[in-house]
Amino acid sequence: MAVPFAPRRVRAFYALLAAALLSGAFAMFGATAFASSTVTVTASADAYVSSTSPTTSFATSDQLRIDGSPTVRTYLRFDLRGLSGSVTSAKLRLYAESPSGIGYRVSKTDGSDWSESTLTWNSKPGVGSSVGDSSTFNANTWTTVDVTSAVSAGGFVDFAVDARNQTAIKFASDDSGPASAGQAGKSHESKRARDDDDEDASNDA
Repeated sequence: MAVPFAPRRVRAFYALLAAALLSGAFAMFGATAFASSTVTVTASADAYVSSTSPTTSFATSDQLRIDGSPTVRTYLRFDLRGLSGSVTSAKLRLYAESPSGIGYRVSKTDGSDWSESTLTWNSKPGVGSSVGDSSTFNANTWTTVDVTSAVSAGGFVDFAVDARNQTAIKFASDDSGPASAGQAGKSHESKRARDDDDEDASNDA
């Protein structure tokens, strides 16, 4: 019997799953097909900001937070310079430590530069166009948002995560837990990605 995976609060829980269409083509039954691979990319930076503490950095907090009143927002950055080809599908997965009956919203930022260690409400990037919303979820569970429209290979992508109502939501962050838990998180994410692909393939059959 498989042993259930027990998530820990580490950076690996902010994972972008990107399915990249590789450039190597091969002929099959007279048609051109492409090899694809699924890649797990963990966040290279994460932090939240609060409108009630405009000059405070929460970079070392062991949680990420969002709230509608007062406004609390989370920022995530992913380094996709290791990806090549065309990204055909990308999903943002966050591990929620509290429940939500409405979910959260993921948007692109306005492109302004920011640093995890110095990010505050006063220095935060602006919020750009909306990318997608999560569904409702329970506490201590994985959540997923399709962010394909905002992702391309070869650079960085920044996301702003906002609450959709006035209920606070907490997510696991990277500043607590042993390093080995992060490796387990990455392995779990990769397995989840393969499981998703297998399920999609069976549904298409």
